[in-house]
Amino acid sequence: MRVAVVVVAAGSGSRLGRDRPKAFVELGGTTILEHALRRACAAASVTQIVVVAPPERVGEAGAIARRVDPGIAVVAGGAHRQASVAAGLALVDPAAGVVLVHDAARPLTPPEQFDAVAAAVTADAGAVPGLPVSDTIKRVEGEVVRETVDRSALVAMQTPQGFPARRCWPPTPPPTATTPTTPPCSRRQGTR
Repeated sequence: MRVAVVVVAAGSGSRLGRDRPKAFVELGGTTILEHALRRACAAASVTQIVVVAPPERVGEAGAIARRVDPGIAVVAGGAHRQASVAAGLALVDPAAGVVLVHDAARPLTPPEQFDAVAAAVTADAGAVPGLPVSDTIKRVEGEVVRETVDRSALVAMQTPQGFPARRCWPPTPPPTATTPTTPPCSRRQGTR
């Protein structure tokens, strides 16, 4: 089965407090985006990768993507995450059976995680990795703490989040201005 990964790197990264979006900040001398792409490419199940970048950084994202795999497609993201994901979905190979949406801000996700999520997706249900919540969570009203939330029923969602591809079509809302800088990924299952 063909597995496409949409790597969302279009966020501003304002919470990080840097002069550039988070995906373009270096971690150990390599951008966070490149780390994320190398791990996605190393997943045995992945056959296509699409990067969604801020419109003003599509060229830079394309250069990073080409260092990893010249077949990675790059597209400009939208004003909101939903529009950015839709822009990435617009470039997904229609023959894909599974779509994984991954945050570039999670650069150290192991390749095996991509494979495990892809394998867990069924024709009728998606899959998402989660971790038990270990932090203490409080319910508040204004500035007043009202109670401690029972965290035994809580899970912190991670990425990639997987979906049967047929449930992703057509992408909504439709992307507005998409600008691929490279052709769709040439990697297909069985050919690495």
